[in-house]
Amino acid sequence: MYKQLDESELYTNLFELKKRKNELEIFIKFHKNRINQLKDTLNISRYSKEPKIDQIKNKDISDIMVNIEKIEAKLLPKEEEYNDMLDLINELEKNYKSNNERDKLIYLEYYLKGYSSIKIGILHGISDRQVRNILKRFTQN
Repeated sequence: MYKQLDESELYTNLFELKKRKNELEIFIKFHKNRINQLKDTLNISRYSKEPKIDQIKNKDISDIMVNIEKIEAKLLPKEEEYNDMLDLINELEKNYKSNNERDKLIYLEYYLKGYSSIKIGILHGISDRQVRNILKRFTQN
């Protein structure tokens, strides 16, 4: 589904980061809702002999608890990745906001549009080296 990047390929594409963040939000919400449903089933089975029609029938309490544990085990690394990603997105956005308009445009063209530093230099009337220095400032901040 989604390839984990190593240190050399650090998330630099803000658009892809936000897309992945949204995927993780959906995953986390879905599984938390599933856990809540299972806990509700657990509460109903404790207090009534007949489960409601929409509840899981003939489930033992231990089976429900095992399902909750499995879901929580899947959920924990995704929540950690989500929190790390939020920090990284905030840091990238802070770097983006701290630089001037031309630099922001160069950053967007390089990382979001995928233009080469030479093409960006031609578009803005600056050298390839100046483009790389501007991009370097973004990563240092």
